[in-house]
Amino acid sequence: MLSSPLRRCILTQKVLPKDLMVQLKLARLPSQSTEPPRLILTPSSLLHPRFAPPMAGKGAHVMCSKDALDALARKGSYKRISSSASLPPITALKIQSQLARRVVQEAIMVGERVRSRPVLVDGGKRRECPVRRLGSLAELSKDGAEQESAGDMNLVAVVDLTEPEATIKDGPLSTLLPSDSSAPSIPVYHLAHFFKSALFPPNPSTTNFEEPSPRPSHLISSLRTPFDDLIALFAKRAARDSPTSTIPPPSDTEPLDSASLPIYAIYSPTSSLEPTAAEDVVPLLVALWRCRLWSGEGWTAEGDTE
Repeated sequence: MLSSPLRRCILTQKVLPKDLMVQLKLARLPSQSTEPPRLILTPSSLLHPRFAPPMAGKGAHVMCSKDALDALARKGSYKRISSSASLPPITALKIQSQLARRVVQEAIMVGERVRSRPVLVDGGKRRECPVRRLGSLAELSKDGAEQESAGDMNLVAVVDLTEPEATIKDGPLSTLLPSDSSAPSIPVYHLAHFFKSALFPPNPSTTNFEEPSPRPSHLISSLRTPFDDLIALFAKRAARDSPTSTIPPPSDTEPLDSASLPIYAIYSPTSSLEPTAAEDVVPLLVALWRCRLWSGEGWTAEGDTE
């Protein structure tokens, strides 16, 4: 993320890596009257370019933070782009929706990248699955130091798609696994909280701000599918080849069905083993971290939004 191209934030005037920011572009909102179309600012380049090409036109960047966007709307700094432009109240919801959808898209891309790689790595060892389904988060907390690595794979993130009870108030988007080592703590992303206010589909021309938000089940299901498909693929390979694996495939007692607990550990191959394969999950990690930034949980070291 820190190596992405630098851009200047229109709100704070700080120069930051592009992956830490959100791009806003001018768009013309069609008018239903005889008045000319009005200019609005709408998020751009948040979705994967394979699924949604970037918008053309004039724009600017702002820190990837809901608080920053609120401050931008309050201070009117966006008028520097165009004095006649407006920032619709639904912009924050659209950004969150597209950040959530980007996570799903990157999960799909992880599956495609892994499938395109040879089954065997150098030395004839069978490739490990970068995704493992967990029975509970306790599996990681019991032996945290041992769970940080499995064979030639390093644990880099945990995705918890468990839907919270209706009586439970919103919690943090992410927590960190305790670690006794000097290595960075592993983030656990509780995405049901983040997904639940997503708008389907994020439409630049949407003006009905009172429309109720859908439940997060659709996004959760969309994210589970590429994870479960990848796990199933490696399970079939293991059943066919029957080699020993340090990250076991799902057993017959843990079927990949909609009732199983949706908690996934994301692993990355050690760079020394296969440098290019270690990058397969990086875009997914970036997409997850951007959700964390938007929620205001990842800006401690980067600065505030005022």
